[in-house]
Amino acid sequence: MGVTYRPATLDDAELASDLMSAAYPAMAQDRVMLRYRWERPRAGFASARYIAEKSGQPIAFLAWLHGPWAQTPDRHCEVEVWLDADHLDREVLSTMWSWIGDQAVEQGTRMLLAYCGEDEPEMLDVLASLGYSRERSEKPSLIGATLMACASCTSSTPGPGRTFRFRFCSYARPMTTSSDALARPTVPPLVSGSR
Repeated sequence: MGVTYRPATLDDAELASDLMSAAYPAMAQDRVMLRYRWERPRAGFASARYIAEKSGQPIAFLAWLHGPWAQTPDRHCEVEVWLDADHLDREVLSTMWSWIGDQAVEQGTRMLLAYCGEDEPEMLDVLASLGYSRERSEKPSLIGATLMACASCTSSTPGPGRTFRFRFCSYARPMTTSSDALARPTVPPLVSGSR
């Protein structure tokens, strides 16, 4: 059975938090804070959130978010895929990234932005295969804690005296345009690696 997608409601915030945490346990998401952010969206921003299910079981959280087009000349949109690590599969990842990208393109997006950590080889390989190219690498304090991300850390579990070193990668996929509609990307893969 394939993967199906359904819109995530406010009542799904806890499930989304759990799925995001299962995608990368070292950066567990706070259920209360996630729901709070969903209840109070940024003025003028557009977004959509989805729960992906396989055989009736939730396996991933996906989303897109963009600012007001009038204030976003390049019409970029952030896309997210948080696949539970127990279901990690490159084909599933590729299908999910393509699906959420298509959802964003339907909104008039001209550039897709994806964020991930440097220690996720499957994620980086999939993003590269879909035409995303690496834009930059930064510490999370510079780009925010709500990005799709993973961590390279000095210990496998958090605790007193243990520090985590996060490194985020930003990937972009420009969309080509015609006079009638946005087309699939034509940018060749420039990078391979991990989320």
